[in-house]
Amino acid sequence: MSGTCWSGKNECSNGYYCPVDVGWRYQDCLECNFSMPSNAKCKCNNTLQPSCKECNGDKCEDCIQNYYINGDKCEKCSDNCYYCDSPTECTLCDGGYYLENGSCKKCISPCESCISATECVQCPSGYYLSADNKCLSCSKDMPRGSRCVCRYTMQEGCAQCYNNDCQTCAKNYILVNQACKPTCTKQNDCLEGQYCDDNKYRSGQCYGCMDNCQKCIRADYCSLCNEGYYTAEDGTCKPCNNDMPSRSECHCAGKLIANCSRCSTTGCFRCIHDQATVKGQCLYNECTIDTQCISGEYCQSHTNIFNQCTKCDKSCETCTEQSNKCTKCFSGNYLTEKHGCAKLSENCLLAHPTGRCLKCASGFYINAQNNCSQLSQNCLQANMRGSCLVCENSYFITAQNTCQYCSKSMPIGSSCQCGNTKKTNCAQCDNNTCRTCIKGYSSINGDCKKDPCRDDAECKPNEFCPTSDPDATRFCRKCDKTCSTCRSDAKACTACESGKFLFQTKCETCKTGQPMDVSCQCGSKTIKNCIKCVGDACQMCADGMFLQDGKCISCSKLKLGEACAFQGKMVDNCKEYDSNQCSVCVNGAMAVNGVCKVCSENQELSGCSNKSVGKTVGIVVAVLVIIMLSIGVGIFVVKKVKKNKKNIEGLVSGEVTQGQALKIRASSPQMRDQSEHNY
Repeated sequence: MSGTCWSGKNECSNGYYCPVDVGWRYQDCLECNFSMPSNAKCKCNNTLQPSCKECNGDKCEDCIQNYYINGDKCEKCSDNCYYCDSPTECTLCDGGYYLENGSCKKCISPCESCISATECVQCPSGYYLSADNKCLSCSKDMPRGSRCVCRYTMQEGCAQCYNNDCQTCAKNYILVNQACKPTCTKQNDCLEGQYCDDNKYRSGQCYGCMDNCQKCIRADYCSLCNEGYYTAEDGTCKPCNNDMPSRSECHCAGKLIANCSRCSTTGCFRCIHDQATVKGQCLYNECTIDTQCISGEYCQSHTNIFNQCTKCDKSCETCTEQSNKCTKCFSGNYLTEKHGCAKLSENCLLAHPTGRCLKCASGFYINAQNNCSQLSQNCLQANMRGSCLVCENSYFITAQNTCQYCSKSMPIGSSCQCGNTKKTNCAQCDNNTCRTCIKGYSSINGDCKKDPCRDDAECKPNEFCPTSDPDATRFCRKCDKTCSTCRSDAKACTACESGKFLFQTKCETCKTGQPMDVSCQCGSKTIKNCIKCVGDACQMCADGMFLQDGKCISCSKLKLGEACAFQGKMVDNCKEYDSNQCSVCVNGAMAVNGVCKVCSENQELSGCSNKSVGKTVGIVVAVLVIIMLSIGVGIFVVKKVKKNKKNIEGLVSGEVTQGQALKIRASSPQMRDQSEHNY
């Protein structure tokens, strides 16, 4: 219990403090913690300790933020120091300050968080972090790729924002759904004769194609040359002539005609190497199989004309049998189940034939819909739910699966990303090694090792402190796997896991034959004489016991219709069991060949029939008594009625005096009623 308090009285429990603004109404006390108010006082064994978060008896053992322990009291650290060991030895500064020679100095404005006078790591809203780690105001002229801080988000290419949304973009960006996108993200964004430069980091700019090129996809390769030109193997445009390589495609009258050396506005009229011109096409039996054709073509068979190496569908890099049956796709596309090529989803680099993304671009992860989503800030790798798995250098994964900068205040067990490795409980990295550890740990050979323990209280519930060991090896160790808690020794159990019982400091499995009166651990409960549990409930009792209301009861209290445990099995209506048979049954049953038979169901048994005859005789006697009593009552009533009638007749005839009549009338309701009627 935490206790309660008000401004005039403090009834907090040890380890709790009274809220500083409690007033005159009772409030619940709060647990002392690292972030509680500096003017709060933690109750330590009925002593109030200011700025204390952890007690040892009536002494303070650890202080809140901005304070350090001095003896058994908390003293304030130097200004702007978040964590210190003495007033002159600060180890971690408040936000907006950096550590230099043991003291905290303010970051250069407008930097919100920095690690030195010249190296900022976090900027305020409306600013971006430059390449030289300075905070500069977001503007239309900021470098491409700059990420502006918009309250809680980072917006690439944003020049002006409101809360988390962007309102105005930098040059070469466009505003789409309150976010800035580069002006060129795909080839179709550019005009004909231009290409989208995607070789540079998201430059998104359109540049003109090479000379004599009508369409291109990059600077060094033309996909469609001007009329009278063909695309050479080096990607450049060269004039169509008789010396061009076989299977070269000349752009003639809006079409690409293989092996055409001269063309006009209506089509090809001369082919290379004296090939025949058939309906404006240059034909000859140039192949029999696909491998005789160059990459991007397949061998098309004809019945009446020459076989030709025919170009694959424009989406295919290589194909076979028919133009649209692709075997390989161009970059930015994937091979579908039907051997076609489809465009990859945004930021996806590799996809399954079903379209499911298998690999995303840097800065993205595969989400539950098998598409690519942007990673959270400072995260390098995430699972399908977006929970971060690997953080950037000097960051650790929080309980919320986000990345936070490593520091001495991070939770115990957190792993800081140090270069290519993760260092548990490391507050500050140096490449692949840890330089500074969190409180309670020391850096040994680049790793954080827990400081020696002093007693079991410093260990987890399933651990113990080997107090007899030297400092070098005195760390909390795991209890024996059968124990849930132990004391001073791995096998000195003080509590057991479910399904076991504690016997002479050891945890034994609950089973048939276990010692009587031991308590089996069933989930969170202990049940005496139980040998098998399901959750918190007992399912089977020890021999000589039966289950009743969740407890194991002695078979001596068994009633008709109940079963008791003997030799690991349940025996009906049996109170005592010997030599594999029941020796004593409950009332209403008798033992026949070691089995208890219910008398009401087995009247033919001699033992049961005697019980039945006695029961019948008792019933008959009771009935006779009732009949005799009824006859006696009837005779009494008849005599009384006759007497009253005689008195009435005497009164009428004058044989009874007036005084006698009054007495008779008073003593007899019938007489009274009759006389009133006569009068």
